Amino acid sequence: MAHAGPRVISPHTPPHAGRQEGHIVKHPRTRAALTIALTAAVGATTLIGLTASPAEASAPAAVADIPQSDYDTQVRLREEFGFDASASHIAEVNAGDLSRDRLGIPLTAAEDADMARRAELSPIIQKIDALLEPTGLYGGGWIDNKAGGQVVVAYVGDLTPAVQATVTSLVGRLAETTFKPVNQSVDSLYALESDIANSKLSGELAFEGSGVDIINSIVTVDLSPDSPENAEATLTARYGDKIKVSRDDEDTRKGDLSREFSSGPLYGGQWISGGTGRCTDGYSNVRDAVGRYYTITAGHCWTNGTIISQGSSAANRDIGNASSSTGRSGVVTNCDCLVVGQIPSGTGTEQTRVNNNNLFRFTQSGNAGLGDAVCQAGANYAETNGFQACGQVTALGQTRTITAPGGGSFEIRDQVKASYGRIGGDSGAPVGRSTSLLGFHSSGDSSGGWFSQSKYVGQVNVSLGY
Repeated sequence: MAHAGPRVISPHTPPHAGRQEGHIVKHPRTRAALTIALTAAVGATTLIGLTASPAEASAPAAVADIPQSDYDTQVRLREEFGFDASASHIAEVNAGDLSRDRLGIPLTAAEDADMARRAELSPIIQKIDALLEPTGLYGGGWIDNKAGGQVVVAYVGDLTPAVQATVTSLVGRLAETTFKPVNQSVDSLYALESDIANSKLSGELAFEGSGVDIINSIVTVDLSPDSPENAEATLTARYGDKIKVSRDDEDTRKGDLSREFSSGPLYGGQWISGGTGRCTDGYSNVRDAVGRYYTITAGHCWTNGTIISQGSSAANRDIGNASSSTGRSGVVTNCDCLVVGQIPSGTGTEQTRVNNNNLFRFTQSGNAGLGDAVCQAGANYAETNGFQACGQVTALGQTRTITAPGGGSFEIRDQVKASYGRIGGDSGAPVGRSTSLLGFHSSGDSSGGWFSQSKYVGQVNVSLGY
């Protein structure tokens, strides 16, 4: 499908909010339920941004044969990806034998082809990143899925006609290219966020977190219910309109969102379980040497051969056996990792659950650097707190010794330490910086968490697919 050439849009004022264990936890009998006041990536946008998740309507009579949870998922995904989410259309596509491989929901041939087109945009945006980041004026690039898969390129000031032409030629006829003027570059946003997070105010005003909203070109600061009454005024007086301040109300963070999904795609950040415990799914677009799909999680979660199920109950559908685990007594490794699979057809995905259970796509691997802002998408932390766990990288080249699932202990080298929060059950969660998948959460203490780097996944006989 061909798309029109570039257009330029004006900046807008964003809505907002944004932000943030180690060991396996036993199955609870009740499901945690949280409303997530903080938001993050929408659909498969290639840079983390902020948008409220769409409301999920009850399935009308026309689609009564579709399980309510499946119907809700189809409505949500269709709204996020800009497809027809009407009850009549959903009834029509469910009446046929249509593939669910692309999004885990039935798609028409035209919709499936459009998703294939969008998948071609991610490497193009990486080229745009490489072209514009050195200027120091780049505001970020992403795929606007809700708008039908447009490419948005943000920039401080005016891009010259020659640069616009180069960007447009990179995208070609795959998508419409929109140039969005912004007031802050990606570099300046992260520098400001780091300054705020490390200032004395973060303690004095009882911050719950801070982050960068690239899509809306603003730094977000989240206050706790215990923050002083003058906290908003103090921050606004110092930073003006470069930040968006929100205050969490404990009651508003309770609702029906959880990381419990017993069917559909194996998104990172969701519960998986085996035996008597559960961990977090890390990334399910991993493949072995002959192209079979697996998902990855922390090696200390289970022994090889354990049957793993989707969701937090071993009674849910099986998704494969644990194998190639590095979590064996006496082992010295760089990766606290194991793979599960071969996973069922159509469940492999590049996407991860982030704030508000929105979906976010990692488009590349990356190496962590000191001071990097990172987030981990652990299932338990998200359910308990209502948002991802974020922080900054505080140390590299760390060595940790942790308990092996079959007894004894094993040593993990070259881990990265970060100041994010974590809770038991977050093990295996993906850790990322913007569009880069940096690794998988391993363990933690009161000062933060440690994660194994994604570049070492070859130690469990798979490679990452993007």
